[in-house]
Amino acid sequence: MFRFCFASIKLVTIMGLLILAFIIDLGGAPSHHRLGFQYWRNPGAMTTVVAAGNAGRFLSFWSTMVNAAFSYGGVEMVAVAGISQ
Repeated sequence: MFRFCFASIKLVTIMGLLILAFIIDLGGAPSHHRLGFQYWRNPGAMTTVVAAGNAGRFLSFWSTMVNAAFSYGGVEMVAVAGISQ
């Protein structure tokens, strides 16, 4: 019974936080400032990092991919280490 109650509390909390984040993102905070897609036009969807033009956009994309791969790979390494034992 306790397991069901605590799992229900966890699910309701997660759903509530997701809805709260969505509302704040669309301007429901007291400042009424819309956060979503704030930087879509200025500086743009892809800004340059080191170089100018297309090379800078590629480097910004590559920098993002390296960070994402490192973050994802760290979690996967724990699973691979656990399986190999």
